[in-house]
Amino acid sequence: MDYSYIANSGLADCELGNICIDYANSCIFIDLNTPKGNKHILKIPDFEEIIVVKKEHWGKGKYVVASDCQHCGDKNIIEIQLNSGDLIKITTQHDIFT
Repeated sequence: MDYSYIANSGLADCELGNICIDYANSCIFIDLNTPKGNKHILKIPDFEEIIVVKKEHWGKGKYVVASDCQHCGDKNIIEIQLNSGDLIKITTQHDIFT
């Protein structure tokens, strides 16, 4: 699956729901509601690390203001920033650009 749509804030204005981790199968599932009200589950296989910061620097929030994905060596990094200023960063070995 090609995750390049995440780049350049492709998830902007989506509402963040649950983040579920299937540790045994190295998979993360992120529930998102699109601005048009459609439900979307972002499935990220082969994760190595997830960092979720919930300090709400800019106040409470649950909407995506920016998203990006990058290829860094043999790793791929997905970053999602919320309107609270919080950041979700996921490192995976899965090739997110295919």
